[in-house]
Amino acid sequence: MNDAGPRRLALPPLSLGGVAVVSALLVIFAVGAKPVTDPDFWWHLATGKYMAIHHLIPHYDVFSLTARSHRWITHEWLTELLFYGGWMLGGATLISLMTGVVIALAFWATYLAARERGVPSAVSAPIIALSAFACAHTWGARPQMISMLLTALFGLAITRMLVRGQSAPPLWLPLVMVFWVNLHGGFIFGVALVAIAVAGALIQDWFRMSRRIDEALPPRKPRINARRSIAVVLLTAFATLLNPNGLAGALYPFSYLGNNASTRYISEWVSPDFHQAHFLFFESFLFIILVGAMASPRRARLVDGLMLLPFLYLSLDSVRNINLLSVLAAPMAAEWVAGALAMRRGAERMARAPEKRRSTMNWICVGVLGVALLVATTLGVTSQGQANAQKKNFPVGALRYIQTHGLPARGLDSYNWGGYLIWSWYGQRAVFVDGRPDMYGDAFMNTYISAYEGGDSWSHLLDANALCYVLVEPNSGIARAMTGVRGWQVRYRDAVSVLYLRTRNPRGCAR
Repeated sequence: MNDAGPRRLALPPLSLGGVAVVSALLVIFAVGAKPVTDPDFWWHLATGKYMAIHHLIPHYDVFSLTARSHRWITHEWLTELLFYGGWMLGGATLISLMTGVVIALAFWATYLAARERGVPSAVSAPIIALSAFACAHTWGARPQMISMLLTALFGLAITRMLVRGQSAPPLWLPLVMVFWVNLHGGFIFGVALVAIAVAGALIQDWFRMSRRIDEALPPRKPRINARRSIAVVLLTAFATLLNPNGLAGALYPFSYLGNNASTRYISEWVSPDFHQAHFLFFESFLFIILVGAMASPRRARLVDGLMLLPFLYLSLDSVRNINLLSVLAAPMAAEWVAGALAMRRGAERMARAPEKRRSTMNWICVGVLGVALLVATTLGVTSQGQANAQKKNFPVGALRYIQTHGLPARGLDSYNWGGYLIWSWYGQRAVFVDGRPDMYGDAFMNTYISAYEGGDSWSHLLDANALCYVLVEPNSGIARAMTGVRGWQVRYRDAVSVLYLRTRNPRGCAR
C-alpha cells in the first residue's frame, strides 16, 4: 500500500505581472474603502430600515414634510436593504469595506476582460489602474458602485463572446438583470450593452459572409446564432419588468433625460471640468484610448467601437458616467496599446511561471502589501474615523443643539444634508428636502434652489411653509441674505453649519 501522506497546499506561481495586477487591485480596494460621506447614502440607509421594520417597499414619500403625497419609485430597494443589513452587522466600517470590495471586483472583471483579449498582465495592470483612478472621484458608498461592477461583468461576458467565437451572449445575463433592475437604475446600460453587442456582431457577421473570395466555394456559415442572440436581448429587456413598480420602474432611468432638476442641480450630472486636478487621470485615460486606437496595427472590432462611442459620449456629458467608460474601455485600450507597442511576446515571457523561489518572494511581497493596506484601510474607517468624517461633512453639532433645545419640528434644511437628517431624525422629524429631486419635482426644486441661493423668494418660502428654523451652510446664499434680518436669530454656528431660529411671530411654527 502506497501512502503518500497528506498533500500540502501550494500557492500557484506568481509572476511579476501577477504582482502588478494584485497590487493594483489591493490599492483600488484601499482607495475605495473610505469613510461614508456620500449625502444620499443616509436616505438609502433609512429606506432600508423602513422596509425592514414595515416589511414593505414604499411607493410614496415617507420622509419629508413637503412631498408626502408624491409618488416615489423606490428603484434601488434591494441595495437599500443590503446597506441596512451591512450597517446592522458592522456599522459604517463594514459598509466602507463592502464598498471597497465591490469596486475592486469591478476592476478585477475588467482585468479578466483584458486577459480574454490576450493582453499580458504586465500591460493590462497599469492601464486598469489608470482607468480606476480616472473615476476614483465618483467612488463611495452608493448604489452606482453596484452598476459599475455589473457593467464590468456584462463587458466581460460580451468580450468572451467575441474572443471565443461564441454564437450568442450567455443566458445568465437576463438572470443577472433580474437583480440589477432592483439594485440601481444603471440597469439600462446593461440592456444597451447586450443589444449593441448583438447588433454589432450580426452586422459584422453579415459583412463577413457577404465577402466571397471564390464563387466556386460554398457560402460561409454564420458565426452568430441570430435567433438565440435576439432572444437573449429580449429576455434581458423583459427582465427589467421584474421590479415592484413594473413598467414604471423599467422606464425610470429615462426620467433623467433632458433638462430637469436632477441634471441641473446635481453636480455629478455636469460635464467634467478638465481644469480641475482630479480629472487629470481621466484626461490621461482618454489620451491612452485615442493613441492606442490610432497606433494599433489591428483594426478595432465593430462591436468594440459601437460600445465605446456611446459610453465615451456619456462620460463627457456627465461625471457620474466616467466609471462606466472606465470598466468598458480599459480592456480595449489595453489590447490596442499592447498591439501598438508590439509588447505581446516580451510581456508573455515576463508572465511565464517563475522559479519556485522567486514566486515565493512575489507572494510574500503581495502578502505584506495586502496586510499593510488592509490594516491601514480598516484603521481609516473605524467608528472614530467615521465620526470625524461626519463632523466635517454634516451638521452634527447643530443637530445636537436642535435635539437638546427642543426646537420646532418644521424647518428648512440644506439639500446636501437632507439624507443625513432623514437617518438622524428617523421617526422623529421630517425634512424639507433631500437628495431625491425627481420625486420633489422641477417646480419645487426651482423654488427651493432660488431661495437657497439667497434669491428674493427665500422669505416667502419660509412663511408659506410655516418654517421656524433654517439649517444651512454658513457660506450659502440664504445664510448671507438672512444675516441681520429682523425676526431671525442665529442660535448655533460652527465651521460646517449655521442655525437660524424665527423670533418674529413664532406661533405659526408647528412643534
